[in-house]
Amino acid sequence: MIAGIGVDVVEVERLARALERRPRFRERVFDPEEVRYAEGPHYLGRLAARFAAKEAVVKACGGFHGSGWRDIVVYGALNRPPQVEVRGPLGAWIREQGGRLAVSLTHERTVVAAVAILERPDASG
Repeated sequence: MIAGIGVDVVEVERLARALERRPRFRERVFDPEEVRYAEGPHYLGRLAARFAAKEAVVKACGGFHGSGWRDIVVYGALNRPPQVEVRGPLGAWIREQGGRLAVSLTHERTVVAAVAILERPDASG
């Protein structure tokens, strides 16, 4: 059963400005693996998509439950659906619920969007 849905949209240029204004923003929000994946010509778009996915996961779960941005790691590979690893208290909360997350990302030139769905077994069932 669907227990939560989260959606987020990020303007790529807005993320670029945040990275310029706050030098530590990247280290506070993104796991090193996410930064490595983003390297290349689509760097800002890939980081923006991961940020949107993290926001969508938090919304689907109803909050951070004591975790931080780097506890939500979005993995990707070309031509494969994104995968999310949730660590820390939020990851423990999801496991306690018997939950599972699904994430979808979409990219346009200036904006990215993400949807996260939290599924968990139907307790009545």
